[in-house]
Amino acid sequence: MTRLALFVLILSLAACGRDAGPDFTPVDPPSPPGDAVHVQPIGDEGQVELVVGQTLALEMRSHFEWREAAAPTLLRRDDILWGPADRAGQDPGTTGNTSWQVFVYRAREPGEETLTLVEARPWEPEQIIDRYVLTVRIRADGDPPGR
Repeated sequence: MTRLALFVLILSLAACGRDAGPDFTPVDPPSPPGDAVHVQPIGDEGQVELVVGQTLALEMRSHFEWREAAAPTLLRRDDILWGPADRAGQDPGTTGNTSWQVFVYRAREPGEETLTLVEARPWEPEQIIDRYVLTVRIRADGDPPGR
């Protein structure tokens, strides 16, 4: 009977050491250097106001891949940053997790721009899964906000 009790104790201790599973605690998106206006979409559309020369960081969560539907004219894309959206995605060998895709733009000149991003699987680029439309108003440095 003592052997059986010892065996049960060893099995219990081994079970306690097991990993509880993936940690889906959220992780902040990667951030461009310097000061930027950060936008995380809520819903299908949004708007933001920038000053010429200001940086926009458009933070998109995805299981697949976001891309511009058309190249912007008043904004210059400086970078696209990638990173996991939760701690489980930081573990090597983990697949299928949500990731951040941060589009970094610089406001080039005053005006209004409609920036449309679409999400699709890279192997099925024509099958649009999601769409986000951001209206970007860019003003000159000395202009009052909301003009």
